[in-house]
Amino acid sequence: MAAFATAQVADLGGVPGGVMASLNVTSLNNILQLAAPLSANKVLNGNTFAINYKKKGFLGVYNVDIQDVSFITVDGFDVRDVSFKEGTDTLVATVGGIDVDATCNAEVSGLWVIGAALEAFTLKNITVQIELATTSDNQVNWQLSEVTRLSLEDLTLTLDSRFWQRLVNKNMNLIKIGIYTGLQKVVSIIDTKAAALNAKLAAGEDFFMAIHGSQMNTTMTTFPSLSREANLITFNMDGRFVDEETGTARAAGPASVPALVDGKQRDEIFIHQSVFNSLVFDQVKSFNGTNVTLEVLKAFPELASHYGADAAAEIHFTHANQPAGDMDQITFSVEDGIQVGDAAKGGIITQMQILMSNGAVSSELAAEVSFGNVMNLNFTFDDFLLFKHYSAQQALNTAVTAETGAVTVATDDEKMTAFLTALGNHYNEKHVDGINYKANQIVGFVAGLLRHTLLTPYVVDEYLYGGFSWISDGVW
Repeated sequence: MAAFATAQVADLGGVPGGVMASLNVTSLNNILQLAAPLSANKVLNGNTFAINYKKKGFLGVYNVDIQDVSFITVDGFDVRDVSFKEGTDTLVATVGGIDVDATCNAEVSGLWVIGAALEAFTLKNITVQIELATTSDNQVNWQLSEVTRLSLEDLTLTLDSRFWQRLVNKNMNLIKIGIYTGLQKVVSIIDTKAAALNAKLAAGEDFFMAIHGSQMNTTMTTFPSLSREANLITFNMDGRFVDEETGTARAAGPASVPALVDGKQRDEIFIHQSVFNSLVFDQVKSFNGTNVTLEVLKAFPELASHYGADAAAEIHFTHANQPAGDMDQITFSVEDGIQVGDAAKGGIITQMQILMSNGAVSSELAAEVSFGNVMNLNFTFDDFLLFKHYSAQQALNTAVTAETGAVTVATDDEKMTAFLTALGNHYNEKHVDGINYKANQIVGFVAGLLRHTLLTPYVVDEYLYGGFSWISDGVW
């Protein structure tokens, strides 16, 4: 088990983030050894990609039309390395010795003479190298230092025209100079994007990422640390989601930074409970199926009478109407796992819509109920086995919104608690042994590479702790 580090907000020169990750550089290097050639083989080899690139020179001096490229082989990868530059905290990632053999569907022409089809090309010894470092005067405001290098040792072009083939062969040095110039333009584009990032950082602007329609604040709360001494890349980002109604993150972030866990996970991530609290407001959950219909008709006999024997039910849960202020009713703890809703505060206000269908109507809003939701969730994802178990369900302050539904129903806290408990029990019984994702062939292969995968609330209070080790990290 791990405890919180003693470093508080003042000691950090910033604030702890809702999401903290620590990546072991040796582990990243081990991943690169296999991932680079494996990814190329899976993504590129034997596959065709649409390019649809057209370029015309002034007055027809040249014309280029590249429709698609088919990769026969992409191999080599003689150089694969992620490590710190000697004596510095500068991280250097290098992938080199890449050879490409490809065919293409392209045409070239120029000087108003007959055109030719570019049938194939080879590239020899492509090398990509990126150097990264971060600098900060106060451990909060930071800048990224980046150097990118691209090189190509040799190439061949095969055309279906003898005239063009001789012309290309005689001018290959000029073509290589042109390609080298193009590579430098790519480097320049990367440099420009890095400069734009630094300008945004200097201006103190926030960063956001859209995830399933919600905006996550990905702003770094302390500067990303690249440490040769610790052999780690560490970053803290806000991680909370913005409530659409208020435009703010309605959950208080962590007060301290969790200590790294001395376990079997070489790469670690900590997700604070505030991330999930901030997400409550915009969440919509839908459930249907035989068991849902069974329990709806049992809990609300008025619906069974109204819609008949062929009725099917679907339920939607939303949480938009919370009291003003921060949400703090989702908690993670080593002792209790995930606690959803605080009974002392009335639980998480939940609106439940019941939609009914039969031979006459489809997804008709039959009834709507509001209540305070409380439950406990035993959750762990371990070695690609997902285990969830619902318990201690409670419905508080239950009320029927009579004017919204097609049918008038009656319920109370006791009946709603029994209804929610029954739904949870159906899930628990169906998945008593968890869900084994390794049954999928591809996932099973990945699981053989990613060892000791873990995501659980039972390691660090207030956090979901996650991590993994790579197969060649030497952790057994």
